[in-house]
Amino acid sequence: MTSAKPLEAHEIDLVARVAHESNRAYCEAIEQEDIPPRWHHLNGEQRARKRNGVAAALEGKTPREMHEAWAKTLLEKGWTYGERVDEELKMHPNLKPYESLPKPQRTKDALFIGVVNAVAGGLR
Repeated sequence: MTSAKPLEAHEIDLVARVAHESNRAYCEAIEQEDIPPRWHHLNGEQRARKRNGVAAALEGKTPREMHEAWAKTLLEKGWTYGERVDEELKMHPNLKPYESLPKPQRTKDALFIGVVNAVAGGLR
């Protein structure tokens, strides 16, 4: 069995952008309180987190594993739980165990993985 061709940096950026914007649209559709900013408004660290998510999805991580890796990264950078997303104060409402996340948030994690695999598959 041959392995899939690795994505180039610009392809990973494309996949990350599409997955992010898909999740953003989902957040709007479910009328989530904290709508993520558009891709072109994300800072370098935010984009890096999306690229890391793409890499994890392509490695076959489950939504739970992706959430745990995301939370670990934020906690290592000094983030804490907060009722609302606050980039300046480094607070996020999803910094809690996966099973404690609301169903729409768990769905968003699964959506991200599905979009990543669909878009990456089209590039390979």
